[in-house]
Amino acid sequence: MNTISLLLFALLLPGTLSAKATLTIDGASSDSTITIKYDVPESSHVQVRIVSTGGILAAPQYGFQASGNYSIVQDKSGFPRGEYLVQLILDRDRNKVTRRSFLHPPSGRPATRSSEERKLYNRSFISTMFDPKQAVELWNDLLTRYPDYADRGTAYLYSIPARMSASDSIDVHAAADSAAALFAYPGTYLTIGRFLSGLEVPASVKTRYPETAIIFAERAIKHIGDVPEPYRDEALYRCLHLRGYCLQLLDRFEKAEKAYNEAIETLTSVEGAGSYSEFLQGGWAYQGLASLHEHQGRYRDAIELYEKAVRAKPRDPELWMALQRNFNLAHGSDAGYQAYSRKLEAETRGDAPEKQDDLVGKPLPEFALARLGGDTLTLEQVKGNVSVLNFWAFWCGPCMAELPVIARLARETSGSGVKVIAVHTPLESVPGISKEQVPMLVRNTAGKYEGAFDTVWDSKEQSLYVRTGIKSLPVTLVADKEGIVQYRMVGFDPENAYRKLKAVVDSLSISSAIPR
Repeated sequence: MNTISLLLFALLLPGTLSAKATLTIDGASSDSTITIKYDVPESSHVQVRIVSTGGILAAPQYGFQASGNYSIVQDKSGFPRGEYLVQLILDRDRNKVTRRSFLHPPSGRPATRSSEERKLYNRSFISTMFDPKQAVELWNDLLTRYPDYADRGTAYLYSIPARMSASDSIDVHAAADSAAALFAYPGTYLTIGRFLSGLEVPASVKTRYPETAIIFAERAIKHIGDVPEPYRDEALYRCLHLRGYCLQLLDRFEKAEKAYNEAIETLTSVEGAGSYSEFLQGGWAYQGLASLHEHQGRYRDAIELYEKAVRAKPRDPELWMALQRNFNLAHGSDAGYQAYSRKLEAETRGDAPEKQDDLVGKPLPEFALARLGGDTLTLEQVKGNVSVLNFWAFWCGPCMAELPVIARLARETSGSGVKVIAVHTPLESVPGISKEQVPMLVRNTAGKYEGAFDTVWDSKEQSLYVRTGIKSLPVTLVADKEGIVQYRMVGFDPENAYRKLKAVVDSLSISSAIPR
């Protein structure tokens, strides 16, 4: 999912508030120090860290602590101006996080951006995904209208993808340089590099600046000592991966392979307690090195590396498709692949919920989902038709690429007893986008295919995603007229998706029409 929304997820995760721990900040009005007070309900591995645009700036606590109340005085006099999060993380668990924000320096302002500033920031951020030209105008308006804006560095930083799409090279590089100057920290340099390389921008952004991205990667590596020690090797790994990716874009394959291998070697010294286990297991670097070997025709080497990447990121459908593609290229056919992939899936699944394959042959769960127009669509309304349920999200790049295929299928089967439904995730909000704004984004996307298919909104109460065992996006289910699931397709295969779905739909339509 190479979408802009993931960038803010990366900034704010680990994610949900914990009701079991308390966290307070005293002294946020001081220019030099902040006092962090927290409690540990039961003995745990505890991380207290200060996070901002530049990544993790301080980690005053990292390690085991017994239950009790604790207080830490943190020097922040050297922090760049901006908004910060204090995160309290228990047991290395992304579901056991409490966070509080503060501004530095405070300058008599409240602890967060003003409502007007935040509203304009959100509009700028949203437009980046859907209207880059307008986004550039909004980002510039924010920076011009509020010269004392607390997070100017962040605004410059997150305006880069929009500028890459709608502005010239001079404007892009000026924004990158401004972000780096206002928040001179390795995490900032790394994020700039990932933007400029195309790794972390919407799929619609086609411009790439790999040479400049390498410069920022090298700058981040040069200052890697500024990253708190528990997270330093993980940050170095990400910088080396970026370097390898950019060198690969520039067809400097020998140097790219060296950079990927250096990234993998870096992980040998990383304790398995970072923010993202797939980083620590080398998922990115294995995937990059595998794609490099595939490009060079070294398909058996690529299989070995894609398998390691799959073990690191077992929910990534693109990796599974790449693994199958290289299996076919290496062996001349896909004979034996199904047995191989089933064994690998069983090994990577561990204690995960029921396999999605187990849904085939079972009835669709009962549901009553809200259409974007306001009324409700139920399972009973769907029964009697061959039904195609496409599970998607506006922030999922492969989903957005697949929607035209789903629309084509809907139009070409219209009036033949086929019901096509696009089911959006029950996501209520994402960082930088309010709960109220998400439906608008979904409507804007689905509106391009108005009349082709029904668009419905899953909810936490309905939890159709959970009840169908879906663990990655996109996923398409095809059910017969009795509501029994007969086919499941994971991920988006541009070359074969329509053909496969149309064949299944036609087969079910014909079989259900035969008198019994």
